[in-house]
Amino acid sequence: MTRLSGPIQTETQSQVVTPAWLVSLGVTGGSGTYDLCAYDADITWGGKTYTHTSFTIQPLDERQDGSITTIQAAFSLDEQDFLTVLQTRANYVWKPMTITLVLIDDTGTPLTDAVYAWKGYMTTRNIAQGDREAQIQIVGQDWMCRLGETGRIRFDDASQEGRASGDTFFKDMPGLQGQHITWIGKKIPTTGGVISGTGKPFGPP
Repeated sequence: MTRLSGPIQTETQSQVVTPAWLVSLGVTGGSGTYDLCAYDADITWGGKTYTHTSFTIQPLDERQDGSITTIQAAFSLDEQDFLTVLQTRANYVWKPMTITLVLIDDTGTPLTDAVYAWKGYMTTRNIAQGDREAQIQIVGQDWMCRLGETGRIRFDDASQEGRASGDTFFKDMPGLQGQHITWIGKKIPTTGGVISGTGKPFGPP
């Protein structure tokens, strides 16, 4: 966790504050709003409006310096559009995910500075759907994880189709490994020749 900045400490000493989690999910497809807050009302912060819902945030792995590498957000909501979007891996895998903790003052206004901020990418999800609502668990890895994943993501067929469903460009690449390719071309005579269709000479003078 990040330590409270000086301005936040000053503000919290003079008023009653309530913590609230904000989550932004950069999914593609669908028509819903995927900026959500764990609070009893919508929150406008940083130029975005976060829709109130119910969810929990759980850190899964930490580095030696205490920073969180893997995090899980578990939502309980009934939004069919959102559920449909998350059925397709290309809509969410390696799409941005940001999680922010802010403090709300006694007037319902969030303080300007965030207490904690996490940036990463969505990697996996689990959906448990009931008769009236569903629980959605999304696991994200922080942005530094991409530094060690570049080659596999760009040149592996499964990873490419996860990023762009139906793109099979790399499907036959393994079969081409080790194959010899003969380039067919015409040998230019050492005495020169004539450029086809022009009558102009080429080659040594």
